[in-house]
Order: sequence, then C-alpha cells, then structure tokens
Amino acid sequence: MKKITLLIIGIILSYNSYSLVESNKENELGENLKVDVRMTLPKEIIKYVVYASSDEGKTMEDTLVLPDFVMTQDTTKAGFQGATAPKVYTKRVVGGKVENLSSTEKVTYELTHPDGFMPKVLNDTIKESSTSYRNITGYLPKSTLTQIVNMLGKDYVVSETGSIRKGSSDAVTTPAYVPGAQINMHNNKGILETTTPSYTHAFQIPAEDISKIETFIGSGLPLAKVSLKVSIN
Repeated sequence: MKKITLLIIGIILSYNSYSLVESNKENELGENLKVDVRMTLPKEIIKYVVYASSDEGKTMEDTLVLPDFVMTQDTTKAGFQGATAPKVYTKRVVGGKVENLSSTEKVTYELTHPDGFMPKVLNDTIKESSTSYRNITGYLPKSTLTQIVNMLGKDYVVSETGSIRKGSSDAVTTPAYVPGAQINMHNNKGILETTTPSYTHAFQIPAEDISKIETFIGSGLPLAKVSLKVSIN
C-alpha cells in the first residue's frame, strides 16, 4: 500500500479587535472626571479537519492510503488496480460538528517529497479547481531511483522531478521511463481526488531498458514519505 501523510498548516484562524475609551476627561468646570477604560475583545476561532475517506467521510483516516499502482507500459494494466483511491476532505468544525466549507474559503494542497522532487510550482501546489499531473517515479525515494539508473548505466540520470531519463536534460523531448498511467490529483472545493488515467509518453527509452526497470520493480516498491500540506485562505 502507498501512504501519503496529511499535514495541516494554518488550520486555526483568529482575530482580535480592541476599542479604548479615554481614561480622563475634563468637564465644563475644569474638574477631572474619571472614566473607566472599556475594552471589547470579539474573537472568532475557526477550526478545520483534514482527513482521507473512501466512504464519503463515514470513516476518517489521517493518512491517504493509495491502492497498488502497477508500473508497466501496458495502458490496460498500468495504474491503480482493484480499488478506487480514497478522497481527501477539508471541512469546517463548528460546534463540534463537521460542516462543508463556506463559499469564500479556498483550500490549497501542496505535495512535498523528502528528496525535493516536488518543488513549489503550479503542478504541485494544487489550488482550487486545479490538477497535479505526475509520473509515479516522482513519488519514489531518490535512493531507489539511483539504484535503477546505476543498473541501467548508458548515461541514465535521475532528474530534478524524479524521472528516470536518458540524458541530462529535463526537457519533455528527452527519452524517459514513463508507465502507461500517471497520477492525477484534482482539487474540487477542498475535496482532493486521486486517479490514474492512461498516458502515453512520446519519447520512451529503449524497450530492453524498460524491461530491466519493470523486472527490478518486481512485486512492488515503497513510496517515499510524501506529504500533503494543507492551507486555507
């Protein structure tokens, strides 16, 4: 199983406003009148909850557990197998009850990778109504990818985005190992849905090297400790 930890930032919002009345005031006779200082402290605390669920929130988990992903060039077999990925929900907590966000609240999910494969760019900062499109290799640990490129040799490298490429360039025209499905994460009103639609990369590495990679993968590889940071505006 592939686990992605859910982190929350900026989950408690509050504001304070103060109003003061002058402590001394002179009356018409020139005498000082003592006036009490009054202070008003209206305060609002908004709390949120972020959780993963595969049954519309009946069961809440603090970790997004993805189904097994099959890494193959065969588009009929690549991607999640046998199950739908749980969705990630961000909700308000009002009076102890979980409620939908207001129309003015916007949620942003940010993918983070311990080896830096997911920098803060549009594709990894998933704002309202946007989608992150990624190659599954970008979720693997750099140590695993390094093992693979060392096995292949022939000028193979691990790119800055976690791709296995033949050549140092990270351009889209550089041959790379890209399975027949990618991972998409779409944010719709604070609900993050993960899917694995079919995908064909136009610049593939040689077939014999693809075979070596998929043999190396064998029965599965663990993901790196990828996290989703959540912010609310």
